[in-house]
Amino acid sequence: MKITRYGLVLATAFAIVGPTTLASPPTARLIGTVAEPGGLGIPSAQVTVDCEEPSLELSARSALDGTFQFVDLPPGECLITAS
Repeated sequence: MKITRYGLVLATAFAIVGPTTLASPPTARLIGTVAEPGGLGIPSAQVTVDCEEPSLELSARSALDGTFQFVDLPPGECLITAS
């Protein structure tokens, strides 16, 4: 009987505290294509995302069709460059 009460108390405490302490901050996903003027995707282009607040710089290479993706970006303004 004591084990059941103890388990119930832990479950209740987690349910009350859990959502506020385990909540994830909002994030963004950036999906795009590096393409030449004619619209053909450019493979292996270096794509960089540079955010000021918070300070963050990420880099990736575009896929064979020129597409790229960044996930879990912080909210705010970022500069995106490709080379």
